[in-house]
Amino acid sequence: MKSYEVRVGNTYEVMVSGKLAPVKLTHISLTMGWYGVNTATGREVRVKTARKLRRCLDDDAARQKDKLAEERMARVMEVMRRTGFKYPGL
Repeated sequence: MKSYEVRVGNTYEVMVSGKLAPVKLTHISLTMGWYGVNTATGREVRVKTARKLRRCLDDDAARQKDKLAEERMARVMEVMRRTGFKYPGL
């Protein structure tokens, strides 16, 4: 995710202490990044870079985009199976 795509107030999936957790961003940090609240635990979390944000959990457009990408990949895989296409690793 890019920093210009991040919106304060949205909930994002963030890697916190080695686990993915939903974090609602509350405000921008003065130095760099954002502050948010882990909605599972209620603790404050600092997100230093946009690379830590996996995906937006609030945005319907983001959910729709993920769903369309999965459907497209399923169609491609089905066509590959029907045509007998062999690719190492599939």
